[in-house]
Amino acid sequence: MEEDESSEHKSLIGLAAAPSTSSSSSSLSPNGGADATSDAYIRSLYASRPRVGVCCRDLNYIVYAEGESTRQLLERITFHANPGTMTAIMGASGSGKSTLLDCLIGEKQPTQGQVHVYRDPSWTEDVPQLGGGGGGQGSLQHHCAYVQQTSAFHEQMTVLETMDHSMRIQLPDWQAYDRAIWLGHLLALLHLTLCQRTRVRFLSGGEQRRLAVGIALISLPSVLLVDEPTSGLDSVNANLLIAQLKHFANAGCTVILTIHQPSTRVFEQFDNVLLMNAKASMFFYGTRGQTTKLAKEVLKQQCVAAEGMSVPEILLEHDSRSRHPLPADLCSKCNTEHPMRSAPSIRQVPSEALFQQCWALLRRNWLNQWRDRNVFLTRVILYTVLSLVSVVLFSDMTNTLQDIDRRVRWHYWFTTTIVATSIACMPALIAERAVYVRETRNGHYAPGSYVLMVSIANLPYLVCLSSLSTLIAYGGIGVLHDGVINAVVYCFMLLCALNCAEANLSLISIQCQDLISALVWGAGMTSINVLFCGYIIREDELRSIFTRLLYKLMFQRYYFSAVLINDLGGGRMLDDGIAGSVILHQLDLDDTSIWWCATVLLVATVIARVSLYICLAWWRTVKAYLCSCCCES
Repeated sequence: MEEDESSEHKSLIGLAAAPSTSSSSSSLSPNGGADATSDAYIRSLYASRPRVGVCCRDLNYIVYAEGESTRQLLERITFHANPGTMTAIMGASGSGKSTLLDCLIGEKQPTQGQVHVYRDPSWTEDVPQLGGGGGGQGSLQHHCAYVQQTSAFHEQMTVLETMDHSMRIQLPDWQAYDRAIWLGHLLALLHLTLCQRTRVRFLSGGEQRRLAVGIALISLPSVLLVDEPTSGLDSVNANLLIAQLKHFANAGCTVILTIHQPSTRVFEQFDNVLLMNAKASMFFYGTRGQTTKLAKEVLKQQCVAAEGMSVPEILLEHDSRSRHPLPADLCSKCNTEHPMRSAPSIRQVPSEALFQQCWALLRRNWLNQWRDRNVFLTRVILYTVLSLVSVVLFSDMTNTLQDIDRRVRWHYWFTTTIVATSIACMPALIAERAVYVRETRNGHYAPGSYVLMVSIANLPYLVCLSSLSTLIAYGGIGVLHDGVINAVVYCFMLLCALNCAEANLSLISIQCQDLISALVWGAGMTSINVLFCGYIIREDELRSIFTRLLYKLMFQRYYFSAVLINDLGGGRMLDDGIAGSVILHQLDLDDTSIWWCATVLLVATVIARVSLYICLAWWRTVKAYLCSCCCES
């Protein structure tokens, strides 16, 4: 698989050199000479994109703590970002810059105020339907890409593979030739050509930031929000990244970013500046020229020298130390009166392209699992060792009534242990969750596509694991007396149980914020399944309705019942002349069918996947509704 992917990416780079004869080669060069060509290409792409601005009016955000205490994280924030401009939100740590971006994108619901998107009146062209996910009409999230301070990637994939698969997901209806050209220009403009073959885990901080910005810009968003793009970067990389964002602002994208105290070179790239103080309120908003004029006036009034300080440093220092407000006549009044024509829907995936999007997700997941084989190989070794241990301990079992108890104990130990080791997949699920949150926040795909992908992606690996365990343990123990049919049925039931276990673990992982919590909840679910699988406690020993219901709901009980029926049922006779059905009757399994157990396991898997979709699709809506109810109360 890896060789096929590499050859395909080589062909993509060859296609990326096709925009023109002389300039295309320079567009992929690692130096800065490619910027002009790539800038012209970006302008041509944005020529047919809607020019969308952002208007924020009297935005407040209050956090309600225990009791009646509250903390105001945003207070009466009002500003606008015109289409094709770069607006910088500056302030000290804790001033509410990241919270403001979260409110703009819809991650947090403001306590008061409104956020509008408006279309540039001069832009009148129709909007092409290009890739991405869904969103509400007129919502900023529908037109926006959001780059947070920390971005999650599949670290075993290279830069080129990461960008290529993101393009396949976000632009499933684009032709491969067009995607390759766009990929080449993005790599050149973001100065990622030299490291395109490097895996993400080996990238520097600046390269990872540029990669995150590149992924966000793939779908040509009308609005780009970037949280602390220069955090942790040296001055050279900071200037480089801001200059690259300026390219897209000049092309028509509305760029809004947060930053602490930029250097003079970085500050000169901004069109508008919003300054926030430590009280989470806005104390200045204006153009870069107005900001510079205000800083000079502040220095004049204080009769001090700048001493190499940048303009933002002068104003933020004045706000933190001086009790006197800034001169009112120099503070720009924010004009938020704009034609509030709803910006058109621009990021819908054509129905015929949904299959290509799901296939791109599936291919990316398989490639990442192939690169990061540690989890799979660990489970293979663990299953092999457990199977060999069971062969050593139980290989001397006879087909007599005397060894029936040992046979049942072997089935119980092996089924519970093998299924319990599925918890080893949870670290990978937590890492995948972080990537999912980043991508769905930017509307790359719908939750349904993700659920369909995770339902299929692990099946080949589970088939390998169940076949390996069946081949070693079930055959080595000597319980395979009736031919291959029993082994096939056993392998199928083990596959159903593993698939059901991973579906439930996926549901747990998507709800947990960290690996420790996910492991605790996963271990708790596994322990309950082991307790109610039908060996330690039987159904007739349960007295309360709750425990009986819990007994019925545990999926491992049906797997344990199925393997016992497969071993002792079907007219099987022991060497003592006792029918296996007698043993099954004593275990209360004489009225149970293998295929009924298999059906229950499949239904339980489907229910877990549907529950996963419900959590992914509606959890944010429910959470936002609950927050609004709390604010109203």
